[in-house]
Amino acid sequence: MRKSLLTGLLIILVVVVLTGRFFYTPYEIEISNDYCEQINTSDMKNTCLAMVEKNFSICQGEYYFEDYCYHKLFEINKNFSESFCKNFSDYYPRIECFIWLAKQEKDASICEKADLRRQQCYWEIAKLLGKPVLCEEIESECERYQCLAESTGNISYCEKVPDVSEKIKCFGVLGENISACEMYVREYGEIISSPRCKYELAKLKNDVSLCWNIKHKETKWKCIAELNATEKVCDKAETQFWRDYCLVEVLKTRLS
Repeated sequence: MRKSLLTGLLIILVVVVLTGRFFYTPYEIEISNDYCEQINTSDMKNTCLAMVEKNFSICQGEYYFEDYCYHKLFEINKNFSESFCKNFSDYYPRIECFIWLAKQEKDASICEKADLRRQQCYWEIAKLLGKPVLCEEIESECERYQCLAESTGNISYCEKVPDVSEKIKCFGVLGENISACEMYVREYGEIISSPRCKYELAKLKNDVSLCWNIKHKETKWKCIAELNATEKVCDKAETQFWRDYCLVEVLKTRLS
């Protein structure tokens, strides 16, 4: 009996030594600033550091990447409040913050604080709560029908979306196969390559292999990072920039 117990403990010890961990998943691995050292693109590295340190001030002055940096931090933040959002003096982070606050609180009334993006906010809450009545707050016919499609799960609303590219995106969100969302690409030509279709389908089926067929690089590496949150997969990126972008998206997936 004692020999069996010792043998069992020895096996556990060997597993721990070889794997370097007990029974946690890759998402639970502690992330430190060292993770960001493997990123060479300066704006992406700063975004990474902002996420690791949960420090919004690092995003300031990131030029084209400033909004992206804020968005990544909002995606991993769990504690929104009205006072927290009011701390942002710049328009984009403050308005984006109120949209996330509305989603966290599941409170459509907060959308009135989202100013020019209030319609997007109502769309998000309608989808989150499955309340199509909130779509009536959206003045744009194009966005209103997409809101109705997503909040009801009724793909027939996509047919009523007047803009062709937005119609394709609508089918991409709700379609259960690629052909459903590419039907308008065949009709109107290669207006867009419908990357959103494949992205949504990949998430729906939890099939990362579909991500690799996406031509749009940003959508492709976002898709891959979300469904295969490992740093090693980023080494397959076409360029250094997309490798760094992939690493930031992997970090977002781990910290979410």
